[in-house]
Amino acid sequence: MIKEQVLYERFIETLRRKVSSKSSLVNLLTDVLMIEKDAVYRRLRGEVSFTFAEIASISEQLGISLDILIGITTATHRPSHLKVNKHGSPTDADYKTISDLNDKIRGYKGNPDAEVALAGNLLPQVFYLNFDFITRYYLFLWELTLNENGMNYSEVVIPERTKTIQKSLISNMRSLTANLVLDFLTFQYLVTDLKYFASIHRIEAEDVLEIKNDLFGALDYIEKICNDGKFAEGGTANVFVSDVNLSTNYMYIKCEDFFFSMIKGFVLDGSVSYDQMAFKQTHTCIAAIKQISTLISGSGGRSRILFFDKQRKIIESL
Repeated sequence: MIKEQVLYERFIETLRRKVSSKSSLVNLLTDVLMIEKDAVYRRLRGEVSFTFAEIASISEQLGISLDILIGITTATHRPSHLKVNKHGSPTDADYKTISDLNDKIRGYKGNPDAEVALAGNLLPQVFYLNFDFITRYYLFLWELTLNENGMNYSEVVIPERTKTIQKSLISNMRSLTANLVLDFLTFQYLVTDLKYFASIHRIEAEDVLEIKNDLFGALDYIEKICNDGKFAEGGTANVFVSDVNLSTNYMYIKCEDFFFSMIKGFVLDGSVSYDQMAFKQTHTCIAAIKQISTLISGSGGRSRILFFDKQRKIIESL
């Protein structure tokens, strides 16, 4: 059994890892717990203990897994948590999570053993984040997923700070070796959904045209990556098209002793784990998907030409 003091120390340590700036942490806890700053300082110094209700509220706000704090790991139970960022209006904790991941990846820039992999039916951010109208579309889709009423596409605004930090993260990811598997119907899914949202006036005609132009631009960008076999940032790009439908979106990042895996949900978020066994299972899953996929980068010339010709016809139908 874990001693209460050890568990409490783990909690405080996790808080400081999540929000490294002491003043930012104090301000965050003041807002979450609705108590005075002096009361927060007393808790952080250990003079007064956080109540269980306070720990639960803080853990919910910062995405802290109690399983990880306690150390629950078995062959069938691996520590993970469902991370749902506030993409439309991110909190300091949301920015901190992305910044920490960005800093970790930046440290392995150019390392041949560092790797990122994605497989699924959603267009990966490494392909579209430079295209603002597509980026706004996925945020619009995320809003509809988590909000019963959602908002119209024209109302979606991406904060400048979010754009800057996400573009930095994606740029650093592009410096790693990447294995990327697209569902062969990814663009068809996109176009079908766009037509539907346009028909119910969630997306206006002029915005559909802007997204269409961005899709052509993104397709040209992906084709160039496939022709070159790498990103402009230097990372090798192995791009595959799955020969079967992919119903789930998987992702992992490996940098020596750092393991990050995600099973996506809610469009932009998902179940996140830093556990090595969970990473191995995700790695095995993506490796299996690659076995039933066609490589279209590097040497896959004929398959590549046929794929991109077909996607352009699909986009043109918008």
